Amino acid sequence: MIWEVLAAEPDAHLSAHDVCERVRAVVPSVTPSTVYRTLDVLVEAGLALRTDLGEDRVFYEPAHEHRHHHLVCERCGAVRHVHDEVLGDLRARVEAGSGYALAGRELTLFGTCPDCRRDG
Repeated sequence: MIWEVLAAEPDAHLSAHDVCERVRAVVPSVTPSTVYRTLDVLVEAGLALRTDLGEDRVFYEPAHEHRHHHLVCERCGAVRHVHDEVLGDLRARVEAGSGYALAGRELTLFGTCPDCRRDG
């Protein structure tokens, strides 16, 4: 049931609380601890991603075939995906400039979304 909630909205960023509410709408006896443990299992199995978007905002989503990163609006909290091809050779430049070998994790970039920019 927990997987079905995530898979039903593959581009959504759902908190554990969101997942719990959606599961409880169908199975009222499910406890929050069951949801948290199951989300951890899905992340460990590589089926789901856990993304920390700052300010105690942790979201879950199904793992996608192509790695993606997140853009977070600091005004309205909107979250959008951005793919590696948009970032170009950023990874190679960071590795070359720092000497680090970067892990295959996503980046989270913060700014102002087009809607909020338009609204002034």
